[in-house]
Amino acid sequence: MVLASIATLSMAVIQLEGPVWWYGAETRVWSDSGPTREDWAPVNAGQLKHVAAQAKRYLDLRLAPAGGAGSEIDALVESFENVDNFAPINVGQLKHVAASYYRRLAAVGFSPRSELLAVGVPAAALDAQDGADVLVPWDTQAPPAENAAPVNIGQLKVVFSFDVDAWVEIDADGNGNPDWLDALGIGNPIPPGQDTDGDGMTDLAEIALGRDPNTDEFAAEQIGAETFTTGLRVFAPAGSRLP
Repeated sequence: MVLASIATLSMAVIQLEGPVWWYGAETRVWSDSGPTREDWAPVNAGQLKHVAAQAKRYLDLRLAPAGGAGSEIDALVESFENVDNFAPINVGQLKHVAASYYRRLAAVGFSPRSELLAVGVPAAALDAQDGADVLVPWDTQAPPAENAAPVNIGQLKVVFSFDVDAWVEIDADGNGNPDWLDALGIGNPIPPGQDTDGDGMTDLAEIALGRDPNTDEFAAEQIGAETFTTGLRVFAPAGSRLP
């Protein structure tokens, strides 16, 4: 089967509500109040590009002190074109896109192991990667031919279910700088009272809420000013789209 972890993902996540960032003002994946239950529905290119772009936005916000999503993901999302959005996605394509995100998580010191176990990725698939620099939610020993298998929405949801919200705030030594930044040798570049966009909310508070500290979104909401877009739409036939 397509990796114990990708082949069984959809069964494991029928009721997956997902991380908070799926519902954030700046990083929202769903177009209504909750995630689709159509986990067996096929994924198309527009849906994958949309979720990948929102995941980039999320990492840009939460990993901002270390360069956000990083240059590899920046280049990936910039390469997306608004064409062939109805085309079906296969496992190899999903893995190719998602691998950039897991490489970035590893680079900043975050391990998604506990989260992947929680959403149903088999422990054996993760144990087989012991010692690897990057932990991914699929069987790295799966036959290459399985990359041609189609992807469903349940699998897409699991692959993009990582959540660094709590991890980026951990400060075990109490020095005022999160531990992950200490490990990277980065001092906290954001003073507690800094308010870059002058909207009355500190940058740290905005980042914690998933908002952009560089844009006065309160004003933008009132005057229809700048909002984050990718130039992409999620095209999908009725019954298989992200709602």
